[in-house]
Amino acid sequence: MVYHLCRNLKKHHSYFIFSVLALLYVLSFVLQKSAIQIPFVHSYFDDLVCAPLILFPVLLFYRRFFYYRHATYVFPRAYLLFFGVVFSVYFEVVLPNFNSSFTADPLDMLMYAIGILVYSLMQKPFGKLAEE
Repeated sequence: MVYHLCRNLKKHHSYFIFSVLALLYVLSFVLQKSAIQIPFVHSYFDDLVCAPLILFPVLLFYRRFFYYRHATYVFPRAYLLFFGVVFSVYFEVVLPNFNSSFTADPLDMLMYAIGILVYSLMQKPFGKLAEE
């Protein structure tokens, strides 16, 4: 039974990582709304997890509707780079100039990049197990 659970975890590692990140995001949101401030989490965690939490469901949508049941399709690196550049420019350059509730922070751009790296690990099929 343990072997079967480990095998399924390997097969569905992306879903597991996504679920953990989503739960941590919800916890972070609840902590912020309850006035419990953890400085790093409040400042950078949302930026860190935004790429995996946005891109993974989009990848599943693409696999389902555009690449019919093609479990090994992954976004090209150029798409991920484009996502990172657009998010960085929009949230760290454009919005701070038009809305005072947004502040430009170069570390946010670093968090977007790390989040994209985490996502790139999530999107890769796990060997032959992804094709079963």
